[in-house]
Amino acid sequence: MGKIRPETPQVLKAGADYSSMTNSQLKALLDEKGIAYEANATKVVLIALLDGEGND
Repeated sequence: MGKIRPETPQVLKAGADYSSMTNSQLKALLDEKGIAYEANATKVVLIALLDGEGND
């Protein structure tokens, strides 16, 4: 039996290793958090949005 992997990532703690996630996973996480992003955003941009989420 294989391990069950969730399709969408759970909310991760600050300092999470976003670089190991796929663009789809990053976008799903941004969606969960209600953070807007461009449809064609690169991985670097998606990670920057997640890293800056608490920095108003």
